[in-house]
Order: sequence, then structure tokens, then C-alpha cells
Amino acid sequence: MSKRPLLIFCDTLVNLGDLALLAQSVAAGRSQGRQVYVRQWAPPPPVIARQVEALGATIVSERELAALLRLAPRCDAVIGGGQMVRGNVSLPSLIAMIWTLMLVRLGGGRVSGWGMGVGPVRGRLTRSLWRLVFRPGERIAVRDARSLDHARRLFPARTVVQSADMAFLPGTLHRSLTAPDSERTTVLIAPCIEGSEGRSIDGDGFPTLLACVRQQMPKAPLVLACHDPRPEVDGGAADWLIAYYDLNDAQKLDDSQLSTLCEAYRHAMLTITNRLHASIFTLLSDGALLVVDDGSDKMRALCRDFGIPSIRISGPPDAAVIAKTLTAALNFDRKARKKAMVRIARRAQGNLLALGGHAGTQPLDRSGLVAAQSPSAARQAP
Repeated sequence: MSKRPLLIFCDTLVNLGDLALLAQSVAAGRSQGRQVYVRQWAPPPPVIARQVEALGATIVSERELAALLRLAPRCDAVIGGGQMVRGNVSLPSLIAMIWTLMLVRLGGGRVSGWGMGVGPVRGRLTRSLWRLVFRPGERIAVRDARSLDHARRLFPARTVVQSADMAFLPGTLHRSLTAPDSERTTVLIAPCIEGSEGRSIDGDGFPTLLACVRQQMPKAPLVLACHDPRPEVDGGAADWLIAYYDLNDAQKLDDSQLSTLCEAYRHAMLTITNRLHASIFTLLSDGALLVVDDGSDKMRALCRDFGIPSIRISGPPDAAVIAKTLTAALNFDRKARKKAMVRIARRAQGNLLALGGHAGTQPLDRSGLVAAQSPSAARQAP
């Protein structure tokens, strides 16, 4: 590998959505002929570390100062994908990121953002530190219109463009989520209950939604997929739903394996979720999708882009509306969705422009799917 190594700054990898984004970035970097390193503030759990190593990347902890001092000046750096820019990042982690990026630049390396989510950042000190992450003129590619607005306010002297989430970049994740022989037999619920953000898949209408699902798909087993299996996040949300709604026949999927999660989406005849990457995984697998609207702007934008039926279940339930929305989700317009996929996939390819053009992406055929891969390329899928 002759090019400069690539140092990727990504979010905590215990969330399998973030691990999937990393898989996309690693594949893009390796196809450009680069060694790939992954910066983490603290080492991830062993089950996650093994999957990162299987992708062909090496994890470097931000706390290993001597290792970073030797590595960073030789690298180009990428920040993203995922919700990277936000106000609740710890100040030590943010300062360490700035220090490492300074080393990258001193060594002649380039820095860019790939498909980042950018949220509101309040507080003078935090805003000032985030502005030190990128220098004027460096290209920042964000994943959606709301992130574009936040980024332009936060980085007024930087080059900010709207691309798309790295998950839409044609490549390894697409191949992992599609298989012609996958039989769709289950109903998959990917829950997010996050009190600090005011988000929840639960509500007064949830039992009515479950009843409608049982009526329309009486033989479909129920699977609760935990993108972040920690007890304080999806793992706890799944346990709550099982206990409160007596879903003892449901399978809880929480082994932290990206391959297991992708397989679950391939077998789902319907996904119900209020999670962004659960929705994207469903779109990539060409499955039926119903979004529970919990007020998330990024979810509403995704629903607009792809014509995804959504419903609020926080208020008094209306069984007729819920049943109608469920039917619309099951009978979605595949042709229109594929057109939207082509548009978003091409936008996602723009993430890589700052570090070597479109190298690392895969061509799209007329249907919007990834063109056929060689057996050796297919083996690189997570």
C-alpha cells in the first residue's frame, strides 16, 4: 500500500450503526491502497475490536499518546461518518482530537469530514474547540440538510457541502444486507428509548400497533434488534417492551455482531423503528419499513426522501389510522424507492472527493444496486 495511511475518527463503536459506517469508510480507504487506523477515545469491547480487525483496520486509543505521536504525522485523517459534531462530547476527548489532527497537518496530511451528522453546539468553549477541529478551506461533507445548516453556523469559514450518510455509499454494507435467497418471515422492531433526548418508540398507541401487526401478519415471529445492546440504551428498551407488553415469544437480538444484525434485516418482512440506521439498513435490504415518529428531525428528513410511512403513537391511539399506515408500509412503491436510492447513493459518493475522488466506491447499475462484484471483493463484506 503506497498512499498515506488513513486515520478515521468515529463515534463509539458499541452502536452497530456506527460500526457499519466504519466498515464503509475502512473499505473505501483500503480500496485506495491505504492502511487504515481507527481512533477511539477508549478501547471498544473485545467483541467490537475483533470485528474492526476483521475489516482490516487497526484500533488506536487516543490515550496512547506515544503511538499517536508516531502515527498521526504519516496519515491523512477523516472525521465521520455518524453524529460526530455535538455539544455533549467530553472536553478531554475533543482536545485530544484537536491535538492529533494538529500532528496530521504538521506531517503534511489532509483532514476532511465524511457524511457527518452535525447537531447544535452550545457553549462558547465547546464551539471554539469544535472550530479548531477543522481549518479554513478544509472540506466538510455532512449527511443531511439539518446538519448542513448547523455546520454552516458552526464553521462559517469552512467549506461545507451536503453529501449523504456513509451507509448509502455503495459497497460492503449493501452486499451484507442483500441476499437473493433470504426468506422474509419476521417482524423486526429496532427500539430506541432515550430519555435525555425525549425519544421513545413506546407510547399509548404501541399496543394498538402491535395488535395490527399480529392481525395482518399472524404467523410472523417478532425480533427485537438492539443496535446498541447496553442496558441503558437498546438492551434496556427491548427488556422493557418484552416485560411491559408480555412479548415473551419475541427474540431479543443483542450479540453485538454486525453480521447477525444484517442477517436479521434480510429476513424481516417489516421493520418498525425510530432509529436512523435501523431505517437505513431496511432501505438497503429492500424491506418494508414503518417509522415511529418521536420528533426526530433526521428521521423526518429520511421519511421525506424515501416516502416512508410514519406514525406518531404517543397520543391516544386511532386503530384505523394505524392499520392504514401499516398497510401503506407493507405496500411501498419499490420503483420510487429505488430512484431515491440512486440519488442518495450518488450523493454519498461525494464524501470521498477530498481524499482521492471516487476511489473506493462501487458503480451503480440502472436499478440503483451495486454492480456485480468479484468473489474476492465480496469476501471483504462485514
